[in-house]
Amino acid sequence: MSEFKKEKIKKIIYTIFILFLFQMVGEKVFSGDLKITKLKPVFNIFPSEDVEKGFFVNPLDLKTNIEGEIFLIDQRKKRVLKYDKRGKFVKYIGRKGQGPGEYLSPYRLCFINKKLYVCDNMTKRIHIYNDMGSYLRSMNIRHYLDFYSDFYVNEKDEVYGIWEKYSGKTTEKVFGKISNMKIENIKVLNREIIKAAAVMGGVIHGYSLRLFFRHGYGGGYVSNNMNREIFFYDYKTGSMRKVLTLKYKKEKISSEDRYYIRKYYGKKEAKKLNKYKPFYENLFSDRKNNIYLLRPLVERISFDKQKKTVDVYDKNGNFIYRVILPEDAYPLFFENGYVYMQREGKDGEFFIDKSKIVIE
Repeated sequence: MSEFKKEKIKKIIYTIFILFLFQMVGEKVFSGDLKITKLKPVFNIFPSEDVEKGFFVNPLDLKTNIEGEIFLIDQRKKRVLKYDKRGKFVKYIGRKGQGPGEYLSPYRLCFINKKLYVCDNMTKRIHIYNDMGSYLRSMNIRHYLDFYSDFYVNEKDEVYGIWEKYSGKTTEKVFGKISNMKIENIKVLNREIIKAAAVMGGVIHGYSLRLFFRHGYGGGYVSNNMNREIFFYDYKTGSMRKVLTLKYKKEKISSEDRYYIRKYYGKKEAKKLNKYKPFYENLFSDRKNNIYLLRPLVERISFDKQKKTVDVYDKNGNFIYRVILPEDAYPLFFENGYVYMQREGKDGEFFIDKSKIVIE
């Protein structure tokens, strides 16, 4: 064998070894070139005249239908607002109250077969409208849907989501469906992952354990931000398969962050902190079943404005590109190459920013 061939084989072996090492230590997030995107502003949505200044604050949900029309929750006025695909206001949907199509605490939306579903956790109802915003009917669900997760309703009126399940003195959050008004566990990934004691009295901050369910096409993603694995649940087959194992390296929570958690949330919350940061802060999906992971901030996650990073994967777990968001922005929804963000204006008012994701 010639020296040239020997040298070439050595290089191939060395390259394979380095790739293996990266995979083992978890520092290589993806294979190939890192694709960074830029955002091209499309339009902004500001509160309408009869809405109090700055109503675009959490809790807030935003969804679009297939035509690109926008629906978002006005939490203060207890109603849903509809805009056309150009961001022009169209109409209000629902109002404050406890009757048909009325809300006390609306905070989650879902589009299924051209119908709009609005979940009101306080009355434990899901109100259903057609895509024009006309009221059709309501469902009594009798259980609390998790604050941070989506829900899905099938043709049998079975509701999928993350539910709070009480067992003695402990509250667990489980991914399941409500059938005949009873929670049926579909899959408990790991008892230590799902368990969340004293949920009702807990304080939510940037380092809290969160369990997510995100509705997609034909199924939804289930995961929690302290675990590397993301699963896809198939609505038809009832099967759950792992689609992504994150290769982000573990990052320890700094002493400075612990100090701020203790200062603003108390000693008990500081003691409950994990040793490491969560692998992501929020999880989103779209109709193509792409996965969008909002990464945790570098330091003092709840207090300093920093540019936010969103890593995007396809439905098979392959990395696609990375999105860098503005410092004042928080993502609400991704669809068809666009991101809808909550942002803060010069005078402290909040508004919605729609921007196109452009790969450089």
